[in-house]
Amino acid sequence: MRLVTTFFPRLWRALILDPSLYEEVRDDKKAIWQAIVVVYLTSVSVRILVLHLHPGRVLLGPVSGFAGWLLWSLMAQRLAPRLFRADRSGVTYGQVLRPLGFAYAPGLLAVTGIFYDSSPVLAVLLTVWIFLSFSTAVRQSLGYSNTVRAAAAFGASVIVLLAAVSGIGLMMYWMVTG
Repeated sequence: MRLVTTFFPRLWRALILDPSLYEEVRDDKKAIWQAIVVVYLTSVSVRILVLHLHPGRVLLGPVSGFAGWLLWSLMAQRLAPRLFRADRSGVTYGQVLRPLGFAYAPGLLAVTGIFYDSSPVLAVLLTVWIFLSFSTAVRQSLGYSNTVRAAAAFGASVIVLLAAVSGIGLMMYWMVTG
């Protein structure tokens, strides 16, 4: 029952970028279920917006949302401390996974794009908000004392992840097309 009663306050704290939330869920192993719900709902919200903008487009929705979350968390846990020295050592995958799951919270508002005809201003605001959310989660979960270093670590992990995914996509294309 505690997981249910703490979910909405935690969700709100994620939306307002409360740094103490990310430390709290980093240390609460049971918060993984709440993080899963946040990632799932965000994936559904984004899927609704994309289907509104591009009817008939096939998306993996929650599957790609979960895959992105799992891979970004792995990149953040493994790569970020090596590229940009983290103040906290020995952070486990779960201690990064839970805060980054909550960092998806601003993405819940993607669905509002169907009401505002996907305003470019809304898209920019949400993108900045999500970047700040992920940077805060990385800072708190890995113990960075400097937000700029945490944002750089998060950005670098995203670039490496995108490069890896692009490379895998190219390899699959070459295998299929010969």
